[in-house]
Amino acid sequence: MEEIFRRLSEIEAAADRIKEDTEQKKVRMSVESEKQMSEYDKKLAEKTDERISAIRGSLEKEKEERLSALTAESEKALQKLDAFYEANHKRLSKELYERIIR
Repeated sequence: MEEIFRRLSEIEAAADRIKEDTEQKKVRMSVESEKQMSEYDKKLAEKTDERISAIRGSLEKEKEERLSALTAESEKALQKLDAFYEANHKRLSKELYERIIR
């Protein structure tokens, strides 16, 4: 009978060690999992920041190109208006004068 108690005690001790080892592994796995998630989040944030930066650069370039095109169009339109004025201002002034006098 004493042999049975001794054997049960050994089994219980072995079970306790297995339980402790399992708990330690669980804690290590949890820590490792947290570390991996943290690294993943960091890499994802870096990739996201890079992508946002690239998009901003692209949009800035597009904005500058459009602004340049609009400026050129505006300059062209002003030059046409100036040319029209220079070519026709005497005639237009005379027509306006005639309309006012009538």
